[in-house]
Amino acid sequence: MLKKCTWCLIEKEIMEFHKNLKNKDCLCTICKKCKSKIMKKYYRKCHKKLKKYQLKYKAKYPEKIRILIKKWFKKHPGYSERYNKKYREENAERCKELSRKYREEHPEECKSMYKKWRKAHPEKVNEYSMRRYATKLNQTPPNANFELILAFYTRANILTKETGIKYEVHHIKPLKANGGGGLYHQDNLQVLRWDIHDEIHRKLNSK
Repeated sequence: MLKKCTWCLIEKEIMEFHKNLKNKDCLCTICKKCKSKIMKKYYRKCHKKLKKYQLKYKAKYPEKIRILIKKWFKKHPGYSERYNKKYREENAERCKELSRKYREEHPEECKSMYKKWRKAHPEKVNEYSMRRYATKLNQTPPNANFELILAFYTRANILTKETGIKYEVHHIKPLKANGGGGLYHQDNLQVLRWDIHDEIHRKLNSK
C-alpha cells in the first residue's frame, strides 16, 4: 500500500511513515526521511531553546526519564556498553567518587551484588585473581592480551558446565618469582581437565 508524502510529494510504502492516531489512516502526512530532515533543521535553529526545555522536563519528571533511558538501553545493548565505557573513560574520577559514595551508603546491598556477580562470572574472578598473583611475581609481560587470557578461563567454565567435569587453566611453564619461570601470557596457557592438571603439578612438585 502506498501513501504520498506531503513534503517531498513522492509516493512511498506505509512503512516509511510514522504513526499518528489523530489522522484517519493513523499515519503522519510526512514520511520518516523528510520528518528527520525537518527536525534536524529545527534543532540546529532552536537548539538552545530545546536544551532548556529538556533540562526543565528532566528536572520535573526524573523517574519517568530514568525508566525511558533504561528501556532504551535494554533495547540497544551494544550501544549501551559502548556509551558506558566511553563515559567511564571520560569521567573516571567522577565515576570513582560516585562508586565510593554508593558503597559507603549501601554496604549490605553492595556485598550482596558482589556475591551474585562472583557466582555469575567465575571465569572473570579466576582470571583476575591469577592476574594479581602474576603481577606480584612480576611475571606479566607488556604484550599480555587479557581478553585472550580471559577466553581460556571462559572456555574452562563452559566445558565444566557442559561435561559436569571440572576444567582448569594450566600454565605450560609454571609461574615463578624473580624470573626463571613462565609468564602470565596467552601463549603459556592451556585448558585441562582438573585431574590431568593436578597430576602435572604433583609431578613438578615431586622433582
